Amino acid sequence: MTSRVAVVVTDGNSNVDSGRTVPEAVALHQAGVHVITVSVGQIYNQSELRAIASLNGSVGNMFHADRYDQLDALASSVQAAICNGHFTSAVTVT
Repeated sequence: MTSRVAVVVTDGNSNVDSGRTVPEAVALHQAGVHVITVSVGQIYNQSELRAIASLNGSVGNMFHADRYDQLDALASSVQAAICNGHFTSAVTVT
């Protein structure tokens, strides 16, 4: 069986139709899609990101970098989580 994974890269705050963000994420979860969030920036809505990420933002489903130039430092962790199906470790780059 093929796993379905969505990686959401965001500035950490809904901007358009923000009231639909969490319900749409829940619909993805219900459809069997594993959602990983990658937020960038020093100000972000952690509770919303937790709701978007699978398993209520459990460890390994949420990644964060303070700046866009730090995304490379997260790439291997996100890739490993996707390819190995192991969503067990969170990474934050500051």
